Amino acid sequence: MPNVLVGRQREVSLLMEAARKTADRPVMVKISGESGIGKTRILSEFLAIAAENPELKLLECTAADDRHSTFRPLSTLPGLDDPRPRENPLADLPELAGPGRAILVIDDLHQASHALNLAIEKLIWNPPQLDLLVVLAYRPHGVANRLLAALGGAEPQWDIVDLPLGPLSAEAAEGFPLDHLCGQHHMTLHQESGGNPRHLKLLAALCQGAECRGEPLLRSGTELPGEATAPILADLDTLSGTARTVGSAAAVIGDAFDLELTAAVAELDRTTVLVAVDELLALDLVQADTVPGSFRFRHRVLRGVVYRSAPEGWRLGAHARAVEALSGLNQPTVRIAEHVERAGVGGPKAAALLTSAGKVIEPQDPETAAVWYTAALRMLGDGPDSREQRAELLTAIAHGALMAGRLEESGAALDRRDALLAGSVARPDREALTVECRARLALFAGRYTEARTLLRQAITSLDPAAASRRLRLVLAATTVLDTGWEWSEDALLSAVGSEDLMLQALALGVHSVAALTEGRRAVAERSASEAAQLIDRQSDEQLACHIEAVCHVAWAELRLGHHAEAARHFARGQGVCRRRGQWLAMIPLLTGLGTVELRRGRLARARDQANQAMKLALGPGREDLLSMVLALRAEIALADGATLHSLADSRAAAEVITPDTPTWRQVRLAQAAALLAHGDPAACTAAVLDAGGGSALLDLPMWDHPRAFDLLSRAALADGRRPEAEDAAEQAWRAAQVLRLPAALGLASMARARVAEKPAEALDHALRAAEIEDHPLLEVPGRLLAANALWAVGDVAGTIRQLDAVESTADRCGLGEALAAARELREVVEARAASLRPPTEQHMLSQREFEIADLVSQGRTNRQIARQLEVSHKTVETHLGRIFTKLKVSSRAEIASMIGRSSVVARPRRTAAAR
Repeated sequence: MPNVLVGRQREVSLLMEAARKTADRPVMVKISGESGIGKTRILSEFLAIAAENPELKLLECTAADDRHSTFRPLSTLPGLDDPRPRENPLADLPELAGPGRAILVIDDLHQASHALNLAIEKLIWNPPQLDLLVVLAYRPHGVANRLLAALGGAEPQWDIVDLPLGPLSAEAAEGFPLDHLCGQHHMTLHQESGGNPRHLKLLAALCQGAECRGEPLLRSGTELPGEATAPILADLDTLSGTARTVGSAAAVIGDAFDLELTAAVAELDRTTVLVAVDELLALDLVQADTVPGSFRFRHRVLRGVVYRSAPEGWRLGAHARAVEALSGLNQPTVRIAEHVERAGVGGPKAAALLTSAGKVIEPQDPETAAVWYTAALRMLGDGPDSREQRAELLTAIAHGALMAGRLEESGAALDRRDALLAGSVARPDREALTVECRARLALFAGRYTEARTLLRQAITSLDPAAASRRLRLVLAATTVLDTGWEWSEDALLSAVGSEDLMLQALALGVHSVAALTEGRRAVAERSASEAAQLIDRQSDEQLACHIEAVCHVAWAELRLGHHAEAARHFARGQGVCRRRGQWLAMIPLLTGLGTVELRRGRLARARDQANQAMKLALGPGREDLLSMVLALRAEIALADGATLHSLADSRAAAEVITPDTPTWRQVRLAQAAALLAHGDPAACTAAVLDAGGGSALLDLPMWDHPRAFDLLSRAALADGRRPEAEDAAEQAWRAAQVLRLPAALGLASMARARVAEKPAEALDHALRAAEIEDHPLLEVPGRLLAANALWAVGDVAGTIRQLDAVESTADRCGLGEALAAARELREVVEARAASLRPPTEQHMLSQREFEIADLVSQGRTNRQIARQLEVSHKTVETHLGRIFTKLKVSSRAEIASMIGRSSVVARPRRTAAAR
């Protein structure tokens, strides 16, 4: 990763401002921050810029006695001719600085020796008579107390600038070149790194790109990157052997650790451990927790490096000792399981513990659960007595891997299970989970027919109770975009009989989408509302077990036009998935929120959601999810005016997805819109009819009918087939009347506006679309149509008002195509208005006449004008008579119109010379 400066431009600017500052007192800049936060990097950038100014004398050094540091040791600062260290290296600072502005940079102040601390204290209390800037960089917990006291009391002698460095924001971290990251690392990088640039680079270097499994630092098989790890290891090398052992034992235990368990794992007595912990605290490697006797690593990355740097054999023994100690304390199986898995030994008892712990943790951390199930399977061996247990574990591995987005691993586990149970009959409850996994794998790949066949066969053969309840819901979810009303009714009835509230919420969400598919808006609204109430009452832990319920409800709200509610549920679902590693479930949630942002006209946010989803959707077996994301990207590009990009993404989406599936139909509609924008109305028409299964669009859900008929109408207009365009526009309106959704009515209104024969009728329809709230994608084209209609009736002022609104909204939202169209029409309007404007001399009034005409245009009466100008009422009437004659008008309204068009001017006042 290139050594680019990211997110610290403000700090460098403040340093440069301090370098240019002239004051009666010397200036001191204090840069404090934890290890790896970027102190040295900022200093290097600042010095590189300052070196371009020949008037600045730069003296850079480090307080550490380290010849391999970025800067030379402070102890040798005067030693340009004499390299021997000096007791007070700052004594000759006036001679070293010379005339002009001097800048002294001291890095690693926390590592200063006692002699250097005294020298710096003396500099602080007795600054030399120089034009001096001193920049000090240090870790806040490592500086000697006396020196800290001096720094705190330096204000009278120095002009102080404090620059504490905190973590990089998520937005700033995006400035690093991270395009190579896999989806999982991209989603977790900032949180796992804590915003620390060094940690961020370390974690990014572990990612293997498209082939990466997204493993965390502790499990990653990739070698630790030397450049980012070396400073951490260098700190560890300063520890005593005992402290190093205690640190390794703490890293084995976890992010947090207590003294007793650490002593047991390290095989040391408590007193020795306490002394070692003090070393770790002084190094700022760990910090005290809120509970006395408990500590935690300052960062998970630090724990990972300490853990990985310990000898492998020692780690295996340490985990075994942790198992023994925790078992003696009757700790929960989840806490013991990590050590059982990593100890490398076990048997049926250890396998049972890992299986039990995996079931507990799977909703919160499916990836770890799959790892524990795999370890349990390995510990059971291949004996015939464990056949049924192994089959159960393989199903559990498949489900955990599926939730974590490891589709190939999930499929492989299912294949092993089928081979293991060949010729035998599986238990119905376990068979149901296997069928669900198989069906979901088929759905993610876009093989809807295969998924439905599996589900229907299983529902028929299984006991129609708890074992088939989930399968009915999965089947209903596969059909809601087609003709699945009866299946959603069946699933809802089945779920209502369950006491599982999240299962009921999932069924209601599916039911809502299915109802809207058939145009039953009232039913859809009721089911979505009930589902949302159930979800809002659940904790994140409960949502994690049925995260798809949140997704279905949010999509239902999006289809119903409830953007704020949909965005809230999409965002909450994302938070649950991110914290629990449910990466595949993230893709429709990201796509959904991206769609909400697109409809709200927030293209940058929509693009960010789509890009995140794209990283997660890349990989085998995810074709349906990938095409969903590509379709969203195509719509975003089209709104931005990037027609070629829209075509490319929609074509790519159509190529990867199985034809005649719900997602494929959405892709074809996106492709049709791009083809129309590209100037190919015939191809647009063919794509819409292809998606809809014919001119009646029976294969499309009802909510897509207004959009599809609008595309057909626009394509027919572009082809000169006006009767067909009018018919399609009316069909769009009839479909919108069934749905009674504001967005559908707005879209259909625009279709009617385009085919309206009379401008007044077109204006009425266009203004309906322009008034749709929270939907700039409808408001902007609606106002454009209204502007065209107003221009057609000669209302220049009204046209300009609509164009102003269009340009303001389009520019704010980034709607490039609409902005270009508005500016093009404005040029026509202004050019035409200028050509129709009569010569200026025919409309020239005297100064007094112009004042009266202007007040008339404001709606003032003759008496009001007389009072304001302090003239008689008769005088105003006389001037008005002259104005009527000069302008050749007969009404006050005509005067106002001419003033509004700026076609009336006042004769310039004559100067004394002219007279």
